Amino acid sequence: MRRVMGFTLTLAVAAVLMLAVRNYVLTVYSVPHGGLSPQLSEGERVVVSRLAHDSLSRGDVIVFRTIEGTERMGSVRAVPGDTIMIGKTAYAIPRLGRCPRCGSTHTRHYLVVDGNQQSLVRETDVVGRVHKLIPFLK
Repeated sequence: MRRVMGFTLTLAVAAVLMLAVRNYVLTVYSVPHGGLSPQLSEGERVVVSRLAHDSLSRGDVIVFRTIEGTERMGSVRAVPGDTIMIGKTAYAIPRLGRCPRCGSTHTRHYLVVDGNQQSLVRETDVVGRVHKLIPFLK
């Protein structure tokens, strides 16, 4: 009886640790329809590091939350302090901005391209940085 209780307790602790890591550290995603060429192809499996969502640089692939609450995958095109041209108008991405949800005045913004759309994403909406899984040899 004592062995069964020890095994059950070990199994429960392992399950709690696995769920904690899955929810707060690493998550596995599948690349959405259309992919993110040239970095990722449609259907590829990737790991998203939820701890790596600050100090992003151009070219990083990230997962972010939209205003609607859905999660999307995109590539960082511009970082705070960059100036971008849309048509003949230049826009500067502020180094620090204000987050309307939490009121913080120290929020960075990134221009993210996902498919044919460009979005200005707050640092607080970044879920994490994408890392490509290396497939096992067959």
